Amino acid sequence: MSEAEPPTETQERPALASLLVELTRDARSFANAEVAYLKAQAGERAHFAVPGLIMIGIAIALGFGTLVAVPVSLIWLLAPMIGAGWATLAVTVAGLAVTVFLLNLGMRRVKAVMKRPEDR
Repeated sequence: MSEAEPPTETQERPALASLLVELTRDARSFANAEVAYLKAQAGERAHFAVPGLIMIGIAIALGFGTLVAVPVSLIWLLAPMIGAGWATLAVTVAGLAVTVFLLNLGMRRVKAVMKRPEDR
């Protein structure tokens, strides 16, 4: 008996240059598909976020309105007791004191960010 030799296929292997061209084309297609996906995802997220951003804007406007209304209300409440001028002065001084207090707390917090976590 003679030993059977394995069949030899004489298919040519593709050239390295053609493989690189195909790889580049595939990578470009993948990148384009990924960019399209990310754009679609960003658009969907933006569409979902718009009502929330509108609500935040309205909340900020109401907050500023309240920040104006509260001192005016306090002046009106205090005016019959101590006079309009003294009421205005008292509310202004109290508002500035709260402002300085919050500013100092905020500045301390921002400075602490620059330190290492174990030194805060």
